[in-house]
Amino acid sequence: MSELAIGDIAAVILVGGLGTRLRNVLAGSPKPMALINGRPFLEILVAQVARAGIRDLVLCVGYRAETIEAHFGDGSGYGIRIRYAREQELLGTAGAVCNALGLVGSDPFLVLNGDSYCSLDFSRLAAHHRSRRAAATIVAVESADCSRYGRLQLNPDGAVEGFIEKNQASGPGWINAGIYLLRQAVLKPLTPGKPASMERDVFPGLAARHSLQSVKTSGTFIDIGIPSELERAQTLFAASDFHLAK
Repeated sequence: MSELAIGDIAAVILVGGLGTRLRNVLAGSPKPMALINGRPFLEILVAQVARAGIRDLVLCVGYRAETIEAHFGDGSGYGIRIRYAREQELLGTAGAVCNALGLVGSDPFLVLNGDSYCSLDFSRLAAHHRSRRAAATIVAVESADCSRYGRLQLNPDGAVEGFIEKNQASGPGWINAGIYLLRQAVLKPLTPGKPASMERDVFPGLAARHSLQSVKTSGTFIDIGIPSELERAQTLFAASDFHLAK
């Protein structure tokens, strides 16, 4: 596997969803543009990858794409190159990434969900992925209650053996933090332009072939997909500078 340094790895952020559970508080804005103390949540993620040393970023846009594109432009104001992969229809998590592959300039590459944040040492993620010769590596974070997220079934070495769906999971456990390092080959079986899900169409097959790893983190995690968590984010990020100066 390539010995890519973190600065050579491209990142993709999924920001095309509708954010239906937040419609009452978003006033028509895309969910990743929800304001956190006056600045869009997506700026936190852009800052996170840029501060890790990543310089090439693709945003997978769909709903209200023009709002995101107008705010971030080419990324020069944030110290990172930003390009956009537009979805003409909702393609799901894997379908959106597949749609962006033509803009992704590294193998492996990083994928982040645009509505969640997890503090993480990205260099450690890359080193773990490389040392395990994984096809894909999921960042796993411990949760006191898995019922909202589902649970990862991990063996003692951290390999992902399976998934327990959110409607069947409860109590504490390791959950998917929405950050992945992927080889491009894992998406080759997908049909470009067709909806597909990482969670249903990609990861279970990799787990069955013992090609899916996890790296555990105890870092801060928040998913702003429901109003109560969006409100918690205001406090969580209030005391720290998570934004890049424009």
